Amino acid sequence: MALHVNEATLTSPKSHHSQGRHPAIFGGIPIQLIITAQAVTILAVPLIGVVMVVLGRHKDRGNLRIGLPQLILSLLGLAFLVFLAVMYAIRIFG
Repeated sequence: MALHVNEATLTSPKSHHSQGRHPAIFGGIPIQLIITAQAVTILAVPLIGVVMVVLGRHKDRGNLRIGLPQLILSLLGLAFLVFLAVMYAIRIFG
């Protein structure tokens, strides 16, 4: 089943699923909602990475602690995530 989207399906309150049309969410294409969700994701992921590294190095993990090579790789990945978040913040806030 192909999905055909045109201006009538995005603005018409009478569009029905049975006619092969899908009503648009939030009265139109939710571009701003998608952009906001991406921004939150990009800014939250470095924080999640920090928590993962801290938990992975915690002394209570015993033999399961991440070793030095894994720590170096995780810190490099974390630095890249922070770089992406900073660049995105600069682009957004100017």
